[in-house]
Formats: sequence, C-alpha cells, structure tokens
Amino acid sequence: MSVALILAALAGRIAPVSPGHDRRMDVLGAALLVAASVALLLGIVQGPEEGWGSPVVVSGFACSAALFYVNASFL
Repeated sequence: MSVALILAALAGRIAPVSPGHDRRMDVLGAALLVAASVALLLGIVQGPEEGWGSPVVVSGFACSAALFYVNASFL
C-alpha cells in the first residue's frame, strides 16, 4: 500500500471539519467532473490514432469543455 493512500486515509479522519461546513458530497458535481474528465481523456487518447480533427476527438473536447463549464458555472 502506498504512503500517499495511507496519508489520505489518515487526513480524512484527523483533519478538522470547517465550521459551518457539512460533510455531504456534491454527487451531481462529482458526476459532471468525472464525465468531463473522461471526455477530455477520450479526445487526448484518440487524437493520435483518429486524427486531431476527427469528429470523435473534436466532440470529446467540446463535450469536455461544456461539462467543465456547467460544473464551474452553475453548481
């Protein structure tokens, strides 16, 4: 087990909670962030194989940008 995972687990238990901050997770924000990251990685990975101007790559980048924008602006 890596040291980073151990430290992350300890930080979650030891670090104090900010006053006025509940511990509920923003599920919609997390889902949008994951979807935007996957779309970005799809464009990056498929770019060399499909060509940087192919519809798959361009739509991956466009979808990623739109999802990042929605996540940052409205949530």
